[in-house]
Amino acid sequence: KKKTVNRIGAKNEKFWVGVRIRPLSSLELVSNEQIIWKASSLNIIEQVETSQECEERKGGNPKNGFDKMRTKISFDRVFSEVEDSQAVYSEAARGIVTSGMEGVNGTVFAYGQTSSGKTFTMHTIVNNASNDVFDFIQANFTREFLIRISAFEIYNEVVYDLLSDNRVPLRLMDDPERGTVAEGLTETPVVSVADLN
Repeated sequence: KKKTVNRIGAKNEKFWVGVRIRPLSSLELVSNEQIIWKASSLNIIEQVETSQECEERKGGNPKNGFDKMRTKISFDRVFSEVEDSQAVYSEAARGIVTSGMEGVNGTVFAYGQTSSGKTFTMHTIVNNASNDVFDFIQANFTREFLIRISAFEIYNEVVYDLLSDNRVPLRLMDDPERGTVAEGLTETPVVSVADLN
């Protein structure tokens, strides 16, 4: 069953899925690697014919079946390799952060293979979110806020606490009031952006 997805920042349940195409690293450029996906629009990502495939097609080699349609996939937003992490934050996460400050639960996470740019992108998102949270608190000085942070990673289907020196896997539990929680996950109170560094 298909569920309608609403714009980011709306105050109801939804999933919003964006994909970011990582530019080639200097090592990949030296090795003549090629980007095999491109953003053909703000919502469509599609396969790109590599130079080797192009040469084989020009040479009349039918073995790769170039008549077949290239894969195209639709997302809520596709960020090309020339768009920076700030653009990703502004379009994909800022609305969730703002809604969170107004009492709506939200989650921003990165998923992808090793070296796909998850940490790089999330670093910018966390820094911008931190600034926006404390700007919001400053603008709403008549309200009282308690900010606590947690950070975890899921690696090979195991949950690890990123704020703990103890590299012991955490157990996921169903809490009747809070939903799914990671048992023993560190929650650290913070009062400024400086506390997050």
